Amino acid sequence: MILYNEGKTIKEEIKSFLNQARVPDEIVIVDSLSKDNTAKIIKSFKSRKIKLIEKKADIGTGRNIAIKKAKHEIILVTDGGCVLEKNWVKEMMKPFEENGSDVVGGIFLPMTKNVFEKAQGAVICKSPNEIDEKKFIPSSRSFGFKKKVWEDVGGYPKHEIGGEDTRFVLNIIEKGYKIKITKKAIVYWRMRPLKKFIRQFYLYAKGEVRTGNLAFPQLRPVLVASVAFPIYILLLIFTLLFFRDIFLILFFLPVLYFLYQGFKTARKIRDIRGLYWGFLLSFLKRFVYFSGIWAEALSGHKDVYRNENY
Repeated sequence: MILYNEGKTIKEEIKSFLNQARVPDEIVIVDSLSKDNTAKIIKSFKSRKIKLIEKKADIGTGRNIAIKKAKHEIILVTDGGCVLEKNWVKEMMKPFEENGSDVVGGIFLPMTKNVFEKAQGAVICKSPNEIDEKKFIPSSRSFGFKKKVWEDVGGYPKHEIGGEDTRFVLNIIEKGYKIKITKKAIVYWRMRPLKKFIRQFYLYAKGEVRTGNLAFPQLRPVLVASVAFPIYILLLIFTLLFFRDIFLILFFLPVLYFLYQGFKTARKIRDIRGLYWGFLLSFLKRFVYFSGIWAEALSGHKDVYRNENY
């Protein structure tokens, strides 16, 4: 695990490691020279299982450093700002030990404290019964693999903007490894304020372009939608100027779609206010994502990565 400025959350996260039904054999953490008290809090835990490495690194490089330093063959990965469900390690280890799996994907669910965060969680996190195990691409918030797999695919790509963990998983799939999804291995993930939510998906999109993720078959629908996005905007402008009736149809079709997403969100969180937040967050998620894809595609990769918590 690599961290940067996680002073507000790291104590609870480490406690969730140490309070596991099956405590990890070692907990390797790379702190990318945080400017807050992250390292101090980690050092306050006296467990010999915790190994802290203080080194400036991007996310992908930091993960590779931690994995290289790990002494065991089976590697379980999570992120900063998360909390592990008590049986996470136990459930992640089962496929390795009982079925001889090489790669295991857990799931992540939102940590929420208000309606906005519940709606955000409903928009970006799939519940266990919504996950199609054949199509699900695990996240490094809840992921595990044998070290030989990590070596075989060349480790995590260097993290420049985002998308490095998706590329890592796609590289594993391309190599022919089968990922066993275990829905009982749960990591809880903190939701972000609205501005950070927008930035998150904007950087995710730029990372998908920079890492080449959109070239993989698994993300082909995203590529098609991103190409259609500017065409749709141009059609809106053209029909507004010359064909108002067609413009109204083109305009209200996505409005109806996002209203549907709002209703789904309200039903999922059992709060009518989810209609508003579900509509808004679903729209923003897609708009900034497609905008980020085109911004990166047209920029020539000029943006410099800033090591920050997003």
